Amino acid sequence: MADSGMHPDGKLVFLINPTSGKPSVQKRLSELLAALEERTEPGQMLRVVTEAPGHATALAEELSRKYEGQATLYVCGGDGTVHEAVNGLMAAGSRALPFAVLPTGTGNDYARHLYGQTDLETVLDDLAANRLALQPIDVVRANGRYSANVMSFGLDTRVQMINERLADKAAFLGETTFLFSALAGLLGRRKFRMRLEAEERTPDGGFRSVSREFDYILMAICNAEYYGGGFQPAPGANSADGLLEICHVDPMGLPAILRLLPKYRKGAHLGHPSVHRMTVRSGLLASLDGSLPLLGNMDGEVFTTDRLEFECKPSALRVYRAAVPVNEA
Repeated sequence: MADSGMHPDGKLVFLINPTSGKPSVQKRLSELLAALEERTEPGQMLRVVTEAPGHATALAEELSRKYEGQATLYVCGGDGTVHEAVNGLMAAGSRALPFAVLPTGTGNDYARHLYGQTDLETVLDDLAANRLALQPIDVVRANGRYSANVMSFGLDTRVQMINERLADKAAFLGETTFLFSALAGLLGRRKFRMRLEAEERTPDGGFRSVSREFDYILMAICNAEYYGGGFQPAPGANSADGLLEICHVDPMGLPAILRLLPKYRKGAHLGHPSVHRMTVRSGLLASLDGSLPLLGNMDGEVFTTDRLEFECKPSALRVYRAAVPVNEA
């Protein structure tokens, strides 16, 4: 690892989720941070470890208020940890610390968006060598919470919910639980219905109010372009443009969805007649599935609601990322 050039006048605060990812990744993180500590001034580095779900939110807010303008927060975890930390930073308001992400989770989609890859050592080395730039970044406010990356609804969230339940009840299956969950999801319900009201961007750069009711199998509201371990519902989504990309997929039979999913993963699905995309700055979703609520996830965190109000919050936080945004290179 290169000699540390990481903000020599400020404190380096590492917010670590010790349960994120594989034990081997946590071990490597400890080794890398120990090597970094040898290259920094005594007392300059601080390691703070989360102890329970939601703890990263409280810690990010507390650390921001304590070290306002005097530290950088390094979020060590996956997308769920980033989600919690971003909510804590937003709660700190103008005191929010600038942050970076050290990917130690499973999906690491937000890190993939920021850095173009998810290798922990490479990202830390780029930070240490000052190859990353501090830039403003948008977040999404939704029903009082904040999303850094992607909110999605429908089949993928149903699969995730099944996977979480199965993982708790059948831990012996290990990583194969997702295969069983995906199969159960695909063989189950594949049609949902919602109403969308939004401020849609027009070709001339203005905005118009739209209201639509539609059936869907997949639907995503994207601040960035990756989710679910590399799927790209809105390739090129830019988290610094003050806009959100929406992609929804019409209901389809099992053979058709199996053919589409590989393209959906690669971001090569937008020409499909059952795929629809729009650019918005704010909106509202409402379930039209009778008494059933919207089933969604926010940066991988599952939730249900009858109604979701959302808006892009431009330049809400500051993050270290590739000097030229990956999706604009």
